[in-house]
Amino acid sequence: SKSPYTSSSSSSPPSSAAAASGGLEWSAATGECPGIIDCLDLMLVSPEVAAFASPDVIIQLNPRITSKRIQTLLEKAALDNGAAWASVVQQDRRADPGHCVSMHVSADISTAASALSALLGSGGPFSGVGVGGGSSYAGSAGHASCAQYRETLQAVNAVAAREAAASLKDIEAAEGISEMAVALAVTENLPAASGLFIGNSMPIRDIDMLSGIYRRQGSDGGGGRGWGRGAGGAGGGGGIGSGAGAGTPVAANRGASGIDGVLSAAAGYAAGLGQPVTLLIGDVSFQHDANGLLLLRERPGQPPVTVVVVNNGGGGIFSFLPVADQIDPGQFTKLFATPPDVSRRGLCEAHRVAHSHPSTPDALRVALEAAWTEGRHSVVEVTTSRARNLEQHRKLQKRVAAAAACALELRARVSGGGGRLDVSPPRVKSTEVRGFSLPMLRKPTTMDSSPETSQSQVKEEGGSVREGWLLRVELEGGAVGWGEAAPLPGLHKETTAEAGAQLRTVASLLDGGCGGGSGGGGGGRE
Repeated sequence: SKSPYTSSSSSSPPSSAAAASGGLEWSAATGECPGIIDCLDLMLVSPEVAAFASPDVIIQLNPRITSKRIQTLLEKAALDNGAAWASVVQQDRRADPGHCVSMHVSADISTAASALSALLGSGGPFSGVGVGGGSSYAGSAGHASCAQYRETLQAVNAVAAREAAASLKDIEAAEGISEMAVALAVTENLPAASGLFIGNSMPIRDIDMLSGIYRRQGSDGGGGRGWGRGAGGAGGGGGIGSGAGAGTPVAANRGASGIDGVLSAAAGYAAGLGQPVTLLIGDVSFQHDANGLLLLRERPGQPPVTVVVVNNGGGGIFSFLPVADQIDPGQFTKLFATPPDVSRRGLCEAHRVAHSHPSTPDALRVALEAAWTEGRHSVVEVTTSRARNLEQHRKLQKRVAAAAACALELRARVSGGGGRLDVSPPRVKSTEVRGFSLPMLRKPTTMDSSPETSQSQVKEEGGSVREGWLLRVELEGGAVGWGEAAPLPGLHKETTAEAGAQLRTVASLLDGGCGGGSGGGGGGRE
């Protein structure tokens, strides 16, 4: 369920972390949830960001938090720092795995949110909390502190989203389809008036970790945005949908051991909604409820269900646990991964359900577009590597954590340590980071003795390649500025990849944290 938290209650939109399953109220005027921190789970890989993000007051809406890192952050804040924690749920049940919640509130979520806004708004009974002379909360030091906290997290979030998009684009260029890209292909392009049902283990974690990263950028965020929003990416092509944003019906079902009955539950969810539903599920979970295909075949009038199966040869989540390195690989595969040796195409043919098996990002786009537009039940199977998935997650998390920590430090330097800017810089309309690669007639002398020379800068046909990055900044007044970073191995301390990460950090801060704007770009090479 969506689980916002904030450093303290505020009449302005709070910073909030949104979990993958459940629903969240949103602004019909803007189509956005102000204050959402999409990448908090990824950002918390950085110890520096985790220390900064620790809240003073926690308001949790709905009972479950998907991310273990976010749950740990909140529990640590409550246990170590005495943070007050209020949990608002619509049922009488209590979900408090860490036994840290100090106030359980049984109420309608929207009613509770409206009450909080009224209490702290102008003229409310607590409008003068923490300030003298009956001044409103909006003008208090507490409100200013919350604003600093929110703005800093939003700035770091913009950096994390851009770096995650760039990392995914690099993974796709080098290795093709990844599990993370499949999750985003679903969430970022889901058709309007459709529901989303999320399988357990890796699917719900990938969606919780990454969903929304492209919507934080105004153009191609370096990893390919939604196919229907015009910026190319993921193969470019025609439009599908605007993606699973706030307000999209989203559900998940834990099931026995997290895998039983998921396909059947998704079929029932579609019947209850009365509209199409897309299910993202793993191969083991799909196999454990293969009979759920009968519900698709034998229910006339059932809204179409698109089942996207990630076939990574077993339970990919177990590769992330310490046991994967502590026992023999053969035993691990047999006892934990348990790859289902079955043909999903054969199962679909037996139940007369359409099946496709795309093997490239472009083919995945075509398969999803067909599944979403033909108005029939279908299964889209995507084969990935369980071992590579682990390494891809580690690489992406390492890059994002480094970029987030850098952004936090840079933000503090620019703002004098307070989290807000001391000056009003020109408003930035857009930023773009693009890589370049230019042939050289001969290798620069600085490369002769440098052990750090990039493999992509090796000698080719009597010459070499010079790689670097271009930064384009456009102000609202129309002025455009260009910058270049092209470090030479043996002369400059940072590598080309590090320079690109630093430029993306600066670009994201200019876009979302230090000068406004809504630009994007970054990560692509020409």
